[in-house]
Amino acid sequence: MKIRLPNSRSKEIKIGLLSSFTWEQLDARRREYQGRADRGEDIEDKVHPTFSLHAEAWLKQKKPTVKGYGTIKGHVYNHLLLAFGDKLLRDIKVIDVDRWAASQRALGFKPATVNRQFSTLSSILNNAVKAGHIASNPARLADKIKGATSRQVILGAQQIAHVLMVAKEIETEDNAIADLMPFQKRGWLRDFILWALHSGMRRQEMLDLTFNDTITHASGMAVIVHTSKSGKSRTIPGTIEMCRIVERLKAVERIDGDIRLFPISLTTLKRKLTTLWKRCGLGDVRLHDLRRTNATRLVDAGVDMRTVAGRLGHSNTDMLMSTYAVYNPLGTTLLDSAFLSFS
Repeated sequence: MKIRLPNSRSKEIKIGLLSSFTWEQLDARRREYQGRADRGEDIEDKVHPTFSLHAEAWLKQKKPTVKGYGTIKGHVYNHLLLAFGDKLLRDIKVIDVDRWAASQRALGFKPATVNRQFSTLSSILNNAVKAGHIASNPARLADKIKGATSRQVILGAQQIAHVLMVAKEIETEDNAIADLMPFQKRGWLRDFILWALHSGMRRQEMLDLTFNDTITHASGMAVIVHTSKSGKSRTIPGTIEMCRIVERLKAVERIDGDIRLFPISLTTLKRKLTTLWKRCGLGDVRLHDLRRTNATRLVDAGVDMRTVAGRLGHSNTDMLMSTYAVYNPLGTTLLDSAFLSFS
């Protein structure tokens, strides 16, 4: 929006997306700002940002660091701006958040989906508090999303064995049609599942991993994770099977200069995993469940919970205890023994 100042110069003010306003709202907003300029008031100090303006700035800030940027961008543009876009941040009340959540449920969105959208909304409003635009986050006092329970899918030994068997079958089938699809990478699927089970690493951490990030020493191997969700690197002690996987992956065909352990794209990974889960009859399983399974196996084997949390990249044991595993004081403290059933 362009405002003419008393010295005959003009000033542009960003107020958000054009689609978030009606023409009448834009006209009223401009007259308000122009009046302040005519009276010699400081326009910038008096302007209170809209939700859309702050949300866009928040997205730009998050893009370089946040994992799943596409997901939260979808939350903002497909769901949150429609409800809050033209509102001033200071005008968003608890009742507005509650009404939005109810309308999302009425549209047919599952509780867990609305809860993820709600988390994005709350993060944006928390950022607005830090920036001094609002005194408190109205989402903090909003009603909880009913039915939004966290998933607790932990694979048992038989399920793991079945998944690995089917993964091997898929690899065998791919090898049989190698001449028809020479561009397709082969020989990584079963090892990808095994690596996830043994390391507890996140999906993107595994895709970013290179051979240079694996360190072999006298007592075994260690893996350095540079692309952690928290932005901090960590070192994961490797199991015997992880050492074997590294050696097997060296034989996978790849483009010259590609030193990634798993020389595949995210799209290829998603497609293969969808096929794998479907063939296994595990429609409710996600790759992240292998991370939960890893944590649960370690805790059940008696590995110290702080050690397990450190392997996962958590700063404390709170998330581990509430989401990933239930502590079992009985068991051994041997790391490799926790994974013998799926090696």
